[in-house]
Amino acid sequence: MTSFKPDLFSSPGPYWQKVNLNEQKNLSSNIFSFKANKIIKNIYKVKGLEINSSNLLIELKNEKIIVKKNPFISSKKFNYQIYLYEFLRKKRSPVPKLSSYQFERDILYRLSKDRVIYLEFQKGRYFNGSYEDLFKTAKSINLLNNATNSIDFSRIEKLPLFPKKSPYILKKFFSLLDKGLIKISSENKKALIKNELFLFETHKKIIDNLYLFKDIPEKALHTDLHPHNILINNSKSFILDIESIRRTKWPIALGFAIFKLLRQTLTKNRRKKDFKLHAKKFIEIIHDKDYSRIDLKILLFGAEVEVFRRLLFIFEGNLEGKVSAWNKVLIIQLNALREIKELKKILSD
Repeated sequence: MTSFKPDLFSSPGPYWQKVNLNEQKNLSSNIFSFKANKIIKNIYKVKGLEINSSNLLIELKNEKIIVKKNPFISSKKFNYQIYLYEFLRKKRSPVPKLSSYQFERDILYRLSKDRVIYLEFQKGRYFNGSYEDLFKTAKSINLLNNATNSIDFSRIEKLPLFPKKSPYILKKFFSLLDKGLIKISSENKKALIKNELFLFETHKKIIDNLYLFKDIPEKALHTDLHPHNILINNSKSFILDIESIRRTKWPIALGFAIFKLLRQTLTKNRRKKDFKLHAKKFIEIIHDKDYSRIDLKILLFGAEVEVFRRLLFIFEGNLEGKVSAWNKVLIIQLNALREIKELKKILSD
């Protein structure tokens, strides 16, 4: 049976790298007050891809906490994130809990200005794709989805289904690429040239079939469930980056999660019969439906739409002489479009 090549999101971890004393001093002054600085022993940075936010592991005298800094979001979005963590804590969802430091105003420093979230440290490792991990993760996703069903929709940001100006972005990007005006690596350029026709054909297919989502309701769901947003700890799994919960058509979020996590399972050689058995059970638990009642076609089309939306986001970020920070995952997204088709074939046979 086909197996997929490991990518950036297949690496084990998380791994934490200790910062030097000068960097620790600088980070401390931007995260805590002078009072709290006295109890900091060490600060660690996570090794891996971080673009929208940065994560730090703070080792205090008696505990460890995770600090998430995202200075680029608005005050409204920041308050929404705090609301999410509190809401999901009350629902006993399998997500990290806010640290008590989040609410100790005498200790915190420039909390609202720097958009800092303080979380309790949770031991664990990233999702590795094993059948055991699949089962644990499916139960956690199901619990999270049940909790978000009762969330206040008015406070949740909506994820656009697909950019209305997608034809312009696609044509403009490749026009500039042909003229040598897109600043990307030679590896990315080679992959784009190789897949240009495929991308235009896939884009047309998506545009022609978006009507399939017309009568599908929106739900509040985690829209970025990949292996590095799942933390496995003994018999449990925890879902990270809950800031990615959005209002969206449910096949977009569920389809993307199903693809990204089953993809990780297929980075190891699997017997087709065993894989299909476990994959179907995984999808049943996440979708909360018997497999015979699940429309696999619409789920994986949702994954395809979401992956292409991310590609368009990267393309747009390279226009007007800019360089997208997400170019690092461009080839991953290109490969994903073909891998979704392969996964559909495996599950349909």
